Amino acid sequence: MVEVARSPQLHNPLPDQCVLYLPLFHNEFVGSLFSSADDFRHVCTVTGATKIREGFSLDGTDDHISVADAPSLSALSALTVLVWRWSDTFKTNKAIIGKYFHSSDREWIFKTGGDEGAAAGLEFQVYDQSEGANVGRNDGGGSNLDDGAWHLVGATYN
Repeated sequence: MVEVARSPQLHNPLPDQCVLYLPLFHNEFVGSLFSSADDFRHVCTVTGATKIREGFSLDGTDDHISVADAPSLSALSALTVLVWRWSDTFKTNKAIIGKYFHSSDREWIFKTGGDEGAAAGLEFQVYDQSEGANVGRNDGGGSNLDDGAWHLVGATYN
Protein backbone atom coordinates (compact mmCIF):
# COMPACT_ATOMS: atom_id res chain seq x y z
CA MET A 1 0.00 0.00 0.00
CA VAL A 2 1.26 3.47 -0.86
CA GLU A 3 1.48 5.87 2.09
CA VAL A 4 1.27 9.44 0.83
CA ALA A 5 3.16 11.92 2.97
CA ARG A 6 1.37 15.14 3.88
CA SER A 7 3.23 17.96 2.22
CA PRO A 8 2.59 21.55 1.06
CA GLN A 9 2.20 20.21 -2.48
CA LEU A 10 -0.81 18.13 -1.43
CA HIS A 11 -2.82 20.74 0.44
CA ASN A 12 -2.89 24.43 1.10
CA PRO A 13 -3.54 23.61 4.06
CA LEU A 14 -6.33 21.16 4.74
CA PRO A 15 -9.17 22.46 6.91
CA ASP A 16 -9.08 21.05 10.46
CA GLN A 17 -12.25 19.00 9.95
CA CYS A 18 -11.37 17.53 6.53
CA VAL A 19 -12.02 13.78 6.80
CA LEU A 20 -11.13 12.62 3.28
CA TYR A 21 -8.57 14.18 0.95
CA LEU A 22 -7.61 12.38 -2.25
CA PRO A 23 -5.44 14.53 -4.52
CA LEU A 24 -5.53 11.83 -7.21
CA PHE A 25 -3.40 13.94 -9.55
CA HIS A 26 -0.40 13.44 -7.25
CA ASN A 27 2.31 11.05 -8.48
CA GLU A 28 2.31 9.11 -5.20
CA PHE A 29 -1.28 7.93 -5.74
CA VAL A 30 -0.48 4.80 -7.77
CA GLY A 31 -1.15 1.09 -7.56
CA SER A 32 -4.23 -0.79 -6.44
CA LEU A 33 -4.05 0.35 -2.77
CA PHE A 34 -3.14 3.70 -1.26
CA SER A 35 -4.03 5.78 1.78
CA SER A 36 -5.73 9.16 1.77
CA ALA A 37 -3.64 12.28 2.44
CA ASP A 38 -5.70 13.43 5.44
CA ASP A 39 -5.25 12.69 9.15
CA PHE A 40 -7.53 9.62 8.94
CA ARG A 41 -5.35 7.78 6.36
CA HIS A 42 -8.35 5.95 4.85
CA VAL A 43 -7.42 2.87 2.82
CA CYS A 44 -8.44 3.26 -0.83
CA THR A 45 -8.77 0.41 -3.34
CA VAL A 46 -8.58 0.96 -7.11
CA THR A 47 -10.69 -1.35 -9.28
CA GLY A 48 -10.19 -1.09 -13.04
CA ALA A 49 -9.20 2.59 -13.09
CA THR A 50 -6.00 3.60 -14.88
CA LYS A 51 -3.56 6.20 -13.54
CA ILE A 52 -3.11 9.16 -15.90
CA ARG A 53 -1.31 12.49 -15.46
CA GLU A 54 -4.44 14.33 -14.25
CA GLY A 55 -5.64 11.60 -11.89
CA PHE A 56 -7.36 8.32 -12.74
CA SER A 57 -9.31 7.39 -15.85
CA LEU A 58 -12.55 5.49 -15.13
CA ASP A 59 -14.60 3.82 -17.87
CA GLY A 60 -18.01 4.99 -16.59
CA THR A 61 -19.24 1.42 -16.28
CA ASP A 62 -17.51 -0.55 -13.54
CA ASP A 63 -14.22 1.21 -12.72
CA HIS A 64 -14.12 2.80 -9.27
CA ILE A 65 -12.00 3.80 -6.31
CA SER A 66 -13.48 2.64 -3.02
CA VAL A 67 -12.63 3.88 0.45
CA ALA A 68 -12.92 1.57 3.45
CA ASP A 69 -16.01 2.26 5.57
CA ALA A 70 -15.31 4.59 8.47
CA PRO A 71 -17.50 6.54 10.92
CA SER A 72 -15.65 9.74 9.98
CA LEU A 73 -17.28 9.58 6.53
CA SER A 74 -20.85 9.62 7.86
CA ALA A 75 -23.07 12.68 7.36
CA LEU A 76 -24.04 13.04 11.01
CA SER A 77 -25.21 16.66 11.01
CA ALA A 78 -23.28 18.49 8.31
CA LEU A 79 -21.32 17.55 5.21
CA THR A 80 -19.62 19.39 2.36
CA VAL A 81 -18.39 17.52 -0.70
CA LEU A 82 -16.08 19.01 -3.36
CA VAL A 83 -14.90 17.02 -6.38
CA TRP A 84 -12.95 17.86 -9.52
CA ARG A 85 -14.69 16.02 -12.38
CA TRP A 86 -13.94 15.54 -16.09
CA SER A 87 -16.23 13.76 -18.55
CA ASP A 88 -17.16 13.94 -22.20
CA THR A 89 -20.08 11.49 -22.11
CA PHE A 90 -23.27 11.88 -20.05
CA LYS A 91 -24.23 8.85 -17.98
CA THR A 92 -27.37 8.95 -15.86
CA ASN A 93 -27.53 7.96 -12.21
CA LYS A 94 -23.77 7.45 -11.88
CA ALA A 95 -22.12 8.06 -8.53
CA ILE A 96 -19.43 10.71 -8.42
CA ILE A 97 -18.72 10.15 -4.73
CA GLY A 98 -20.75 8.80 -1.84
CA LYS A 99 -21.17 6.50 1.13
CA TYR A 100 -23.93 4.47 -0.39
CA PHE A 101 -24.69 0.81 -1.02
CA HIS A 102 -27.71 0.15 -3.25
CA SER A 103 -29.40 -2.44 -1.06
CA SER A 104 -28.57 -1.09 2.40
CA ASP A 105 -26.42 1.29 4.41
CA ARG A 106 -27.35 4.35 2.39
CA GLU A 107 -25.89 7.51 3.94
CA TRP A 108 -25.16 10.04 1.19
CA ILE A 109 -24.44 10.23 -2.52
CA PHE A 110 -23.42 12.91 -5.03
CA LYS A 111 -24.25 11.69 -8.54
CA THR A 112 -25.45 12.47 -12.02
CA GLY A 113 -29.23 12.36 -12.11
CA GLY A 114 -32.15 11.75 -14.40
CA ASP A 115 -33.04 9.59 -17.33
CA GLU A 116 -31.13 8.75 -20.52
CA GLY A 117 -31.28 11.57 -23.01
CA ALA A 118 -32.39 14.14 -20.43
CA ALA A 119 -30.23 17.05 -19.30
CA ALA A 120 -30.41 15.87 -15.72
CA GLY A 121 -27.43 17.59 -14.10
CA LEU A 122 -26.37 16.68 -10.57
CA GLU A 123 -28.13 15.25 -7.52
CA PHE A 124 -27.07 15.23 -3.87
CA GLN A 125 -28.99 12.98 -1.47
CA VAL A 126 -28.63 12.35 2.27
CA TYR A 127 -30.47 9.28 3.62
CA ASP A 128 -31.95 8.33 6.98
CA GLN A 129 -31.98 4.55 6.62
CA SER A 130 -33.86 4.02 9.91
CA GLU A 131 -36.76 6.13 8.62
CA GLY A 132 -36.47 5.01 4.99
CA ALA A 133 -36.36 8.67 4.00
CA ASN A 134 -34.02 11.00 2.18
CA VAL A 135 -33.49 14.69 1.60
CA GLY A 136 -31.72 16.10 -1.40
CA ARG A 137 -31.57 18.37 -4.38
CA ASN A 138 -31.30 18.12 -8.15
CA ASP A 139 -29.92 21.11 -10.00
CA GLY A 140 -32.71 20.75 -12.58
CA GLY A 141 -30.47 19.80 -15.47
CA GLY A 142 -28.77 23.16 -15.67
CA SER A 143 -25.25 21.76 -15.49
CA ASN A 144 -23.42 20.73 -18.65
CA LEU A 145 -20.56 18.85 -17.05
CA ASP A 146 -19.84 16.45 -19.89
CA ASP A 147 -18.09 18.90 -22.19
CA GLY A 148 -14.55 17.51 -21.99
CA ALA A 149 -13.43 20.13 -19.45
CA TRP A 150 -12.58 20.01 -15.74
CA HIS A 151 -15.28 21.21 -13.34
CA LEU A 152 -15.18 21.69 -9.57
CA VAL A 153 -18.57 20.51 -8.30
CA GLY A 154 -19.81 20.59 -4.74
CA ALA A 155 -22.75 20.17 -2.40
CA THR A 156 -23.45 20.98 1.24
CA TYR A 157 -25.84 19.47 3.78
CA ASN A 158 -26.34 21.13 7.17
